[in-house]
Amino acid sequence: SGLDLIAGISTAVASDDNLRKATGPGGYKAALNTWLKANVGVTTATDGSNVTDWQDQFLGDHDATTLGTSPTYRDGTASALQDINFNPTIDFLSATETGLQIADNTDFNTATSYERKSINIAFRTGDDVTVKQQIYEQGGATRGLNVYLRSGTLYVGAWNEASDGAGSPWSFNTVSSSISTDTEYIVTIELDGNNTTTGSMRVYLNGQSIGTLSGVGLLYAHGDDIGIGDVAGGSLYDDGTTAAASFYGSIPEIIYCNEPSGFSSSQRNRIESYLALKYGITLDQSTPVNYVNSAGSVIFNTTINASSGGFLEYNNDIAGIGRDDESEFIQLSSQSENSGSIVRMDRNSAIGTDDTWLIWGNDGGSTTPSRAV
Repeated sequence: SGLDLIAGISTAVASDDNLRKATGPGGYKAALNTWLKANVGVTTATDGSNVTDWQDQFLGDHDATTLGTSPTYRDGTASALQDINFNPTIDFLSATETGLQIADNTDFNTATSYERKSINIAFRTGDDVTVKQQIYEQGGATRGLNVYLRSGTLYVGAWNEASDGAGSPWSFNTVSSSISTDTEYIVTIELDGNNTTTGSMRVYLNGQSIGTLSGVGLLYAHGDDIGIGDVAGGSLYDDGTTAAASFYGSIPEIIYCNEPSGFSSSQRNRIESYLALKYGITLDQSTPVNYVNSAGSVIFNTTINASSGGFLEYNNDIAGIGRDDESEFIQLSSQSENSGSIVRMDRNSAIGTDDTWLIWGNDGGSTTPSRAV
């Protein structure tokens, strides 16, 4: 048989409690420090304009400003291929050195030491993932964190190579996963160190673990600003060098949390669901992952099969429209960013009720018509 499509609809009754200001991505704010999203807070929100100031939308007030040459704002006006699921993005331009930086501050890098950090980055690769290129970095040759591409692989690294005190030193190491050109991803980093160098760093790609670093201690103070899409100062890499080109792709959103009290899979799922629905990125269903709202309630169940009321068989090309006030999320048009996706849905009026969703996926069947009509 051909391609089978299914959609799930969910709605909730609005109340006065729903009218308060949204708390943060996936409804999270406890340790949220910096929230950069291209659909708000960009200096000049005109397609093709230079991004000289990407304004933090949370309490840290850590704006990202030009590093070298400014990247470019894209909202799909010039080409529908340049936005990401009808949302604007920051384009770092293939083979052109462009970047943004966040100034040194105690929330990111200049406090005495750091035990825990959580970082979520939504990004789209460019037409070349072979050249070594920077997505994110903080620190330098002695201490730091980074996210970069090289030879068709995404790397996430961490290190504190100096003997700075308890919880140090611990050597540079990376977690990695293969990636493709012109493809959207969500990378989640959970740095969970301690003062006995028995901690870890867990890394997830599109909701699935791609590896864990062991022997992680404390990350001590480090300068050189925070680089987004390029290197601010220097960094470390698996090939033994200390520099990389700027990113060839685009970044629509970065979420940074400093010193969370702990890490829960349920909270990570809320943030990743928010990013996935916003940017048309199907969470990796190699092990079924539900989509949830900011309250943690399941809004698209891929863990049980259709005969039991779920959508396990329909876990390809997942996308949706909806509204979630606690995440400042309103999506009126959507189509999976997966290559070959064919279903797009649009709503031509506002969604009047918070926590209302229409989410769909398919069974991965053939798209060739079974008969002529």
